[in-house]
Amino acid sequence: MAKILLIDIGNTSVKWALLDANGVQAMFQQRYPQESDTTFFTEQWKKLEKPSNVIVSCVANEAIWNVLAAAVDELWNLNIKRVLAEGAGYGITNAYSKPAELGSDRWCALIGAYKQANSHIVVIDCGSAITIDVVNASGEHLGGYILPGISMMKKSLGIYTAQVDVESSGAQSDSLLPAKSTSECVNVAVNLAAVSLIDTVIKQQQEKNTHVQCLLTGGDADLIAKYLTAEYIKIPDLVIRGLAVVAESEQA
Repeated sequence: MAKILLIDIGNTSVKWALLDANGVQAMFQQRYPQESDTTFFTEQWKKLEKPSNVIVSCVANEAIWNVLAAAVDELWNLNIKRVLAEGAGYGITNAYSKPAELGSDRWCALIGAYKQANSHIVVIDCGSAITIDVVNASGEHLGGYILPGISMMKKSLGIYTAQVDVESSGAQSDSLLPAKSTSECVNVAVNLAAVSLIDTVIKQQQEKNTHVQCLLTGGDADLIAKYLTAEYIKIPDLVIRGLAVVAESEQA
């Protein structure tokens, strides 16, 4: 199997890994400048051997997508495949009436998670936004939830409240109990909001099915995980694993 470059472009960072005959190799991650040009991407990948294909999930703006496409063309004279959510595929039926409106990162995370667990799953991506999606054991996507991420919730307080200090929020508290300084109040509240939603969704699903697996990914996964009451499996490269499933299906 020729090497395939798998790329996951989020709102603030890009992750990538190579897929070869031995499976998905080590994942790399780098924050990208919001005003990126092709140099950023070519510098990351200039030492890579030319892949046979490049498969991408991109939820960044179209300017970043266009720069990425230009960089891949500049490096290897290759077109790239952009994965978009479908009505059904890879064992999963999309709950959205307009399937493509489901973010490609969520779609790929569902594909990767279902391939991993093959059971009733709750998939949680703790990134710029916190997304939660539920898939039953038959592969039916039951829908999901979207909440601002930890940083986004803090920033919204900083924008709309004059005297709430979010810049000096300091170290994260190890407790979700009431806090005794403004910065600690912010930290505890946003953590509790995220954790409460996740625990509630998992509990709802466990009331319907005794065997529910919770899969956790995203940059704030470690922060949120330590507060969860439910058992979970943390998989940092879940979107990349979904892209691998897509790539492998095209090779078959």
